[in-house]
Amino acid sequence: MKYKVIKDKKSGDTRIDYFKVPDRKTFRYNTLKKLLQGKDLIIRIDTNLVKTEAKDIDISKMFEEYFEANNISHEVLPTESNKNKKILGISLKANHGNAYIILFSIKEQDMTEEFFDQYLDNCDLEIGISPNKSVEDIYKEMKKGYLTCFFGSEYFEGVIYDSNFVESMRVSKGIEVNLT
Repeated sequence: MKYKVIKDKKSGDTRIDYFKVPDRKTFRYNTLKKLLQGKDLIIRIDTNLVKTEAKDIDISKMFEEYFEANNISHEVLPTESNKNKKILGISLKANHGNAYIILFSIKEQDMTEEFFDQYLDNCDLEIGISPNKSVEDIYKEMKKGYLTCFFGSEYFEGVIYDSNFVESMRVSKGIEVNLT
């Protein structure tokens, strides 16, 4: 496998670059499973950062249907869409639709390969590991706008940001990174 693990000595965070890995989907899933072993998770997905041509509302409805069918605690919050087409800073097409922040709480054992392939593979994932507050409190803070990013917050023991666009993971300090 052709990936790099880079430790930032100043912040303590670790970056895993996997853009040269031939089977990125399998690498992402296996790496996340190793990093998340036995932990409760809250995952945040911004529909602005989903690699698909589907409308944001359709993406959020797809997730909501799955969560309701599988009794998974979730919240969908409207946010500003940034999918305007621009050339040299001039808007060519206005996008008046909303984008959505999808938050859900999931146990590590429910993060199956089938769920990952069908729902998470095309998404950038911000994963809060082992929440220090209740799921309801975290949802309330997100609704109020007090919590906009999981990194640097006291809400979680650790955080992973997995960017499907950049093909890199950022892992907060305190999470052991051993991929061998």
